[in-house]
Formats: sequence, C-alpha cells, structure tokens
Amino acid sequence: MPIPPSLEFPQRVDHANASTVLADLTNRLQQVGDGAPVVLGLKALAHFDSSALSVLLALRRHAVTSGQSLQITEWPHKLLDLVEAYGLKAALQADTD
Repeated sequence: MPIPPSLEFPQRVDHANASTVLADLTNRLQQVGDGAPVVLGLKALAHFDSSALSVLLALRRHAVTSGQSLQITEWPHKLLDLVEAYGLKAALQADTD
C-alpha cells in the first residue's frame, strides 16, 4: 500500500501569517489531486494562536470538498488544549485522548 503524501505546518502560524500559510498549504493539497489521502504533520508548529485552528479548519473543508482524506498528526499539546476549549475535536478529528 503506498504511503500517502505528507505536508508539514510551519514553525509559526498566527494572525500575521495565517492567510499565507493557508494559501500555500491549499495549493499543495491541490497538487496532490482530488481523492488522494494526505497526512498533515504539526510537529514543527511551536508558535501559534487561534489562527492556526482557522487554517486547519479551512484545510479540512478543502480536503472534504476535494474528496481527499486529511489526517492531521503530531499535535502540539497546547494546540490540543485550544481544540478542546473551542469544541473542535470532532471537526478536526483531533485525537485528544
């Protein structure tokens, strides 16, 4: 079984760069192609605000619209805290356990 393509979040995602990050990752998702599974790693993400959640939600919507499966991995603990606080666990399919 082939390994799905992977994308990586940058080290910083906040209000200042969220639209740029979203545009870049959306473009990269489109390059993968409709229907393809994609892994999105958050390992590098060290500095963020709630804008990171907005980017993740938009990427999830784009993937669903394109028929792609988007698996988000390597969640920073503080980002999982925001996911829980905003009640977005199901929407982001975040493994917060």
